[in-house]
Amino acid sequence: MKQCNILLSPLLLLTAGTVFASPAADNNIVPSQRIVYKDDIAYQRANQTFSGSAVKYCVRNENNQKTVTDNAEHYYEFHDGELNGKAIDYDCHSGLITEIRHYKGNKQYGWTIRYAWPGMPYAITWYDNDYLSPVPENKKLTPDDFPPVYYQKSDNTVNVNTLASLDELYYQIVPAPFTGTTAEYCVVYDENDNKSEDKAKIKLTAEYKNGLKDGKETDYNCGDGKVSGYTDYRQGMKNGIQITFNTDGSVRSKIQYQDDKKHGDAEYYTDNILAKKEHYKNDELDGRSVEYNKYGDITYFRDYKDGLSNGFYFVNKRMTKYMMSERNNRRHGWTYDYDDDGNVTHKNCSVPDKNNVTYDDCAGMPLPPEKIIPVNR
Repeated sequence: MKQCNILLSPLLLLTAGTVFASPAADNNIVPSQRIVYKDDIAYQRANQTFSGSAVKYCVRNENNQKTVTDNAEHYYEFHDGELNGKAIDYDCHSGLITEIRHYKGNKQYGWTIRYAWPGMPYAITWYDNDYLSPVPENKKLTPDDFPPVYYQKSDNTVNVNTLASLDELYYQIVPAPFTGTTAEYCVVYDENDNKSEDKAKIKLTAEYKNGLKDGKETDYNCGDGKVSGYTDYRQGMKNGIQITFNTDGSVRSKIQYQDDKKHGDAEYYTDNILAKKEHYKNDELDGRSVEYNKYGDITYFRDYKDGLSNGFYFVNKRMTKYMMSERNNRRHGWTYDYDDDGNVTHKNCSVPDKNNVTYDDCAGMPLPPEKIIPVNR
């Protein structure tokens, strides 16, 4: 989905196997292309591009209190969603004009006049297609090229904060933050490799409340229309469970989130069998991470604390079997090797940054088991 940007600068639900419905069946679904963001809050934009004038007002900051004034800081003219006409800058303190530019199709074209204090022109240049260029011989300045030195307020001019850009075109937005459901549609290609949206097939839906994702965001498979995953949101952040599905409807993964961070169990499946399980705390591994083979045997585990390996690190596979102690991502303590029957064959003591380590250096440290249940399949 393309990110939409607000004009701020001077220039600019469900389970596996569910089939999605045609948007025609639900008039409350809004295409995601009509959602734009301002300060990370979602708003719905108008269908038609904007034509008219817009102004950005000056803001006065006194005693940490911001107040919007009647003085303009920037003024723009648009036609069919593009900058077409004048763009004027003003000094917020005096209210006097500081520069005027002209645009055609979002590109600077025509006279640019810069003003010195108090509102007197001092530099006049010509632009063509955004480039500084020589003035054409047939172009002469006229009084109409010099606007009033102060901004002339008009009831027909909108606040620039009510405009948003999408694909370099400007639209007005609905003032209230968006509440409802959005849909992103699947893309199809014709015989000439031209792409378009298939409004009968939804790729993704998302629920919003007061401009923030709140509810389920659901992904669909464009091939068969079945749910391929969903994520729970609360107040704009992932909160709850995120589940993904394979094409046959079986679960691929389950991950718990809290405030946009992995927090809790994370499970991964292969052929409907649990293959890996982790535990997170504030987006960092915390607890024991375990891997299983297709028979449910534990083939690996590792203990973590605050994102660092702390505890035992165990490998239990056909050709390799050992368990070692770790502290802060480094081997520290006992390491036991095992044979195919699960019996200890070798013991070793490790202490970081120390030479000539003996068994006495590991005295009192946690011991791996003398016997394990071996995995030989």
